[in-house]
Amino acid sequence: MIFHFLDIVNFFKGKNKKNTLGGIYSDDAFRAILEREKARSERTGQIFSIVLFECKNGNGTNVATLTRLGNDITRRIRKSDEVGWYDGNRIGTILAGSSTERAWQFVEAIKETIEGVDPGLICSVYTYPSPCISSNVHGETTKEHQTLSELAASLNVKANSSTVMPDAGK
Repeated sequence: MIFHFLDIVNFFKGKNKKNTLGGIYSDDAFRAILEREKARSERTGQIFSIVLFECKNGNGTNVATLTRLGNDITRRIRKSDEVGWYDGNRIGTILAGSSTERAWQFVEAIKETIEGVDPGLICSVYTYPSPCISSNVHGETTKEHQTLSELAASLNVKANSSTVMPDAGK
């Protein structure tokens, strides 16, 4: 059985990094990982992207939808990627070494695997150290000046424009 180094460290520190909802990192653990990835990127110059999935349907199924999504994501990420609760309404996925374009390919792959995608599911992609947030709304790509360092610095910033997941094949 293969363990991540942090799994072993957290075990000996007595910290449970995984949240019972979806078996993914808790928001505190995920934010610590985001800080670690930011520091690693600054040290090595390697990029990474973070994808935030959010439900805006307001019908009480947000947690259930996000939990199912979290389970689907954990089965499809690489060993170098991390998934966790960014906050109570959003799941984040850190894609190490991935460009904005690669992150959107990941979004499309996840969307294809989820049956009956919730129409209220919204996605935003941030890439560090890129100087922008990349958004895709109804098939059009826009760029806004908000860096991931601003996101990481505040760790509770809301994207200026979240994005509806684009339809596959368009």
